[in-house]
Formats: sequence, structure tokens, C-alpha cells
Amino acid sequence: MTTHSQLIGKYVFIDNLHYDPRDGYYGGIGLCKSLEGTLFTFITKFGQIHTTTIDHVTKIIDVTEKQKFQIGDEVKAIVDYIGPYHESIDDYCKVTGVKSFCNDIEYELMVIKSGKTIRSPQHNIRTKVTMPIPKYASGARIGVKFMKGCQYDYWYEVENGIITNIDIWYSGVKYTVKFDSGKISTVEEVVITTPIVIKTPEEKKLDEKTFLIQREQQLLAELEMTRKALYRN
Repeated sequence: MTTHSQLIGKYVFIDNLHYDPRDGYYGGIGLCKSLEGTLFTFITKFGQIHTTTIDHVTKIIDVTEKQKFQIGDEVKAIVDYIGPYHESIDDYCKVTGVKSFCNDIEYELMVIKSGKTIRSPQHNIRTKVTMPIPKYASGARIGVKFMKGCQYDYWYEVENGIITNIDIWYSGVKYTVKFDSGKISTVEEVVITTPIVIKTPEEKKLDEKTFLIQREQQLLAELEMTRKALYRN
């Protein structure tokens, strides 16, 4: 049996919390604030004050929902719905306020791009986010991997270039690159690598000569092994 002392500071369901001239009394959740004689004073989610006796309290509500986000947090949340099927639109927001009543937690969010303020229940917030830190600086010389071929037979080629601009957003970092060929393109971090070394004509000739000498030595060694095997028999 519920006692008077158990109700103070508790969320409870009250069967006569609201009144409609057409439908009469109907129930709702209230927070028990005080007791004066045999009358309890309750406050509703919308700040309305209601007074009733313990006979109209049907149960104590367990508060199971916990606040997951704090003021100042940056989050990804549902900010609107579109289309006949009410498809959700996500955007990045900053938490500017929070109100809780029983298991109903509502946040005030500022949409970062537009500055628009919206109210959102906790279940509409996807996750907490942070602004990424770019790995490369503007002006850095980099290599960019480009896939060649087709899905069944492909390889990567690297083109060198200079980072001319960095676009930082919660979804990732994008770099504007001016390539040595003169073309300009925007790329993501995942395709950036160490720039390839471009050799001079003299260096290329030296590499070719070194390769031929090494190949000659390899063939001579194979020839010597063949001769030894031949005369041994």
C-alpha cells in the first residue's frame, strides 16, 4: 500500500490529472511536490499545478531513462522529416538546453549550419560527434591514389600534387589538391599517400644500367651452375 511519505518527490500516475469538458477527467503523470493536510500538490510536464488526494494516485512511475548528453555537446540528430513516408533528415547540432520530466528527456538543439533552434526528444539524437583533425596541412606535397582498370582487374597509380585548401566537417576532412599535371580535384584522406619520387633522365639511365648489370650477374651465375651440372655427369 502506498503511503503519503512515499509520494513526495516521486513521479506518479494520477487518474484525474486533466479535465476536458466533453470527455471529463483523464489521467497523466505528475511530480509530487508537497503535502498539505490530505491534499497532495503535483506539477505536470508543462508546469501546471494540480491538487488531489492519494485515492487518485494509481501507481508510482519508475524513472529508467538517463540523460545521455550535456549542454555544449555536439551531436548528430534528426532535425526534420520529409516525403510521404516521413523520411528523417539528419544534421549536426549543438546541445544548448535540456529538460527532463520522468522518462521524457527533451533537448534544445542549435543546428550548426543554419543556426536554427529546435527541440528534440533524446531518442532522436543519433550520437555524439567531434570535429575531426586533419592529418595534412595546407601547402603540403602529397601523393593521391587513383584506381585504374575495372572491378575485376584494377591497380592504383599515384599522382603528386599540393594541398591548396582544407574543408573540415563532422562527416570528414576533404582536401583540394592541385596536381603536377595542372588539374584540380577534391579528395578524401583515405586516398592520400606519400608522393612518388620522380627521377631525372640521368637517374633513370643509372637505374637501367644497374638493373642490367645485376641481371647479367644473375645469368652468369645460372650459366656456371649449368656447366657444373653438365660436366659432373
